[in-house]
Amino acid sequence: RTEAVPRLPRGDGPNLLLVLVDTLRADQLGLYGYDRPTSPFLDSLAAESLVFERALSASSWTLPSIASLLTGSSPVKHRVVEWIPLAQDFETLGERLQGAGFTTFGISANPLVGRLEGFDQGFETFIQIPWARAENINRIFLDWLAENRGQRWFAYLHFVDPHSPYDAPGSFRNHFTGTGDRRLADDDALEALANSVNTGSERIPFDDGDIEYLRARYDGETLYWDSQFRELLGELEARGVLEDTVVIITSDHGEEFLEHGKLMHGYHLYDETIRVPLVIRAPGRVRSQRVSRQV
Repeated sequence: RTEAVPRLPRGDGPNLLLVLVDTLRADQLGLYGYDRPTSPFLDSLAAESLVFERALSASSWTLPSIASLLTGSSPVKHRVVEWIPLAQDFETLGERLQGAGFTTFGISANPLVGRLEGFDQGFETFIQIPWARAENINRIFLDWLAENRGQRWFAYLHFVDPHSPYDAPGSFRNHFTGTGDRRLADDDALEALANSVNTGSERIPFDDGDIEYLRARYDGETLYWDSQFRELLGELEARGVLEDTVVIITSDHGEEFLEHGKLMHGYHLYDETIRVPLVIRAPGRVRSQRVSRQV
């Protein structure tokens, strides 16, 4: 049925921007102690934000993790496992805020986070563009925002850049790899090899140098996203929107680099795949501090 809900106007309380960076592990970010400069802008933002040092995702892969993020329920309850979509009887964050009068927007670059999976619930506008780069996500959101600037809004932006294959654009691709060639430069071959390693059908055929090469390529993806996040918040500031917006940055899971014998993610519940960043920026509303307890 169609049910009219009065819209809240701009200025009637803060907007909410939920930034989900797929496959972003916490311990490879500067604000969590990483020595490689993968996230200079996020690090600077964290200095004026609420930072949770031990935030754990609900799962080591996307579907159950996002279902938990949007519903506040555990995978045991929402049952979004083994490719089961989110049931319509769960209230999502989008539905709760839509019912309160927010104008809602969602965009996902992950092919698993879309309408078929039930994740569009509560979003008046929901766009899915599989594997779109961060700059494209930014552009589409900012175009939507220009048409809805008179409303109080909630926006969910699901970036996918750090996810394999590690193919950041331009100079970001090999920003941390140096000039040495590695036999793992072919991304399709890498993914096939990782699948073989993870299922135990093939022995690990590369050395520590190869692993560090993969990690460096992954870090290049993170640096690219960080640069685009800087552009996004810079544009919000220029439009006079940023200071009236609560910004939350987190991830659905991390990534493995053979710490426990696997590559990529979805195989373990160790810190490398379930410890995620959680940063909340809300000047004047949330005090900047670091919280060490597990959440």
